[in-house]
Amino acid sequence: MNVGIINIGDELLTGKKDPYPAEMIEAVRSKGADVAFIQVITDDIDVIVKALAYSQNADVDILIVTGGLGPTLDDLTREAVAEYIGTELEIDEKSLDELERFMKRIHPEKELEEISKRMARVPRGAEAVHNVCGAACGIKAQIKNMTVFCLPGFPNEMIPMFYESILPVISGNDEISEELTIFINESDVDPYMRQISEKYNVRVASLPSLDYKKIGNKVVIKGKKENVMLARKEFENCINSL
Repeated sequence: MNVGIINIGDELLTGKKDPYPAEMIEAVRSKGADVAFIQVITDDIDVIVKALAYSQNADVDILIVTGGLGPTLDDLTREAVAEYIGTELEIDEKSLDELERFMKRIHPEKELEEISKRMARVPRGAEAVHNVCGAACGIKAQIKNMTVFCLPGFPNEMIPMFYESILPVISGNDEISEELTIFINESDVDPYMRQISEKYNVRVASLPSLDYKKIGNKVVIKGKKENVMLARKEFENCINSL
């Protein structure tokens, strides 16, 4: 299963905040699934729509979109998903009821404002995703073979919703990953990396270090278990002969 992640928010493009949800990425990989890409984009409806189109063309099974679900005018994720699907937004009554109860707990003296009701909208035909500890509901939408989950950008809401509604439906692809540390120049082992990649139908990645003679370069071999083990053995034999 391939997973894509889109993180939306102008604040994520300032360089002052780490835009990568490390815990989410680690959890996806722990299920044996691949993170195909991570995009960090601005609060612009056209940019979001283009990111959705890119994701569909990239053949991801699950797309996780974070941010832009709040009540203000710069929160445009709901509108972008509806536009991409070609439908309208509508109030989800259950989410509205949950939103009203949530707001009553934190502001018991106030009536729910109309602008806040924006957080209970979903595209027609999509499902609302329960917010475990916040106000804005998420979205689950099926776009052909891609399931899109939209979550709030706040980690204290995003992560619990991810664990409750997304992680249980992520499955692995029966692949394993083997990592080796070698103390040889990257260019010297490149021919052997290409050789095992083609021979055993595995993916080989090199993670070089400037000080490889002391701390080594990393080589990662990924694919079906039997192929990876054969590829690793041949690769080790090759570099031991250097």
